[in-house]
Amino acid sequence: MKRGRGFTLIEALVSILILSVVMIVALTLLVSMRSFAAKQQTFTAPRQSARAAVDYLSFFLAGASDLNVDQGNPNALVMWTTFGTNVTAPATLRQATFNNLTAAQATAGFGDEGTDIISLSVTTNPIRIPILSWNGDLVDGSTALLNFSAGCGPAVNDDAANLALFKEVTGATIVGASEVSGLLTVQDFSGRWRYLRITRYVGSNCAAMTGTNPTREVISIQFTRGDADQVNPPGGWRNDLVLPLTLNAGVEYTSFRVRNRNLEQKTTGFDAAGVFSPGFFNPDCDGNTLGAGCPAIGFTPVVENVEDLQIAYVFRNGTIWNTAAQVLATTAPNGTASNVPQQAMAVTVNPADPDVRNVRALRVSTIARSNPLDIGARGLSGWQHNNIARRVALEDRAQGPMDTVANGVFDRYRLTTTLVLRNRMLGF
Repeated sequence: MKRGRGFTLIEALVSILILSVVMIVALTLLVSMRSFAAKQQTFTAPRQSARAAVDYLSFFLAGASDLNVDQGNPNALVMWTTFGTNVTAPATLRQATFNNLTAAQATAGFGDEGTDIISLSVTTNPIRIPILSWNGDLVDGSTALLNFSAGCGPAVNDDAANLALFKEVTGATIVGASEVSGLLTVQDFSGRWRYLRITRYVGSNCAAMTGTNPTREVISIQFTRGDADQVNPPGGWRNDLVLPLTLNAGVEYTSFRVRNRNLEQKTTGFDAAGVFSPGFFNPDCDGNTLGAGCPAIGFTPVVENVEDLQIAYVFRNGTIWNTAAQVLATTAPNGTASNVPQQAMAVTVNPADPDVRNVRALRVSTIARSNPLDIGARGLSGWQHNNIARRVALEDRAQGPMDTVANGVFDRYRLTTTLVLRNRMLGF
């Protein structure tokens, strides 16, 4: 008799058993591969963030310079500024660089507790322009005459082109009905300096470069007055500069902090209403509350998942501060406590350590962290046993508490580099 088509019960059961074994093995491999992929992603992410943060910071920090060659770039690293009209009043002093933000400062919105803030000047299109005369005294905003003729042309006195080029190198911006510059510095032959901004570009006179007795007084401008400038050096507005003067242009100011576990940057610019932001940190404007007269622009996140930023200052005599072993016990120019390099009110010829002009390098350290680890990744990392799930100690900041499942468990990566301030090493 001919057998009917189909499978016997035993054959079907064997097939199901084999299929079940294959599915179990496949699912086991899939889960293992997924956990391994999550662990690799967790392992890679903080390393990428740390490297990105250090690379980004290095681009700016290594080139810090304010072009004041005669005094060793005293404002390349900005520790303090003053605001307002009073020359010496301590109440006008504002801190621009911080070491290990306190809990109160973190609550005020300055940045994450324990992290550092650094403000500095960077050269974008550097140029030093001689100021040959300044009508009136050095306090008022009367016309100043400068030797700038790069746009005049070899044969034709092109005043329009020369003035346009001068506006470009000084960062001219149209604000309302006026054209004003960015933040500039003016220094005399001994290196004493102050901030200034151009409030009016009067004109160009290329003909002053020719003739039997050229005056070289080509560009005419007007500066802000001392009581309208708002931003002043640590000692306040100074009127002891002596002609001839030099206008240092092509320098911008910027600052970095860690807030909400993001590396953030603040840069020079104008807000929509035309209010100017100098670029360095200002406690009045860069916290949770925007003070009167502050621009409606601030810090911008540039690298995420950065948990810590620490800056150690390498001085000319070889000492390094702030570290776990050495912490600066300095005071601000107004006598308040500070742990950042000194930036004196009165510029001296040979400053003693730890004056900011003697900083020759910066040791920059960051800690980046992953997104929270899932159960599989936590199991592979063995975090409860090898004690890796905590922020490690860095420079003068102690290690953080152990991670908990309730608050999240993270993988972290620490990266440190030393950046030589090349402009100072070359005599700048």
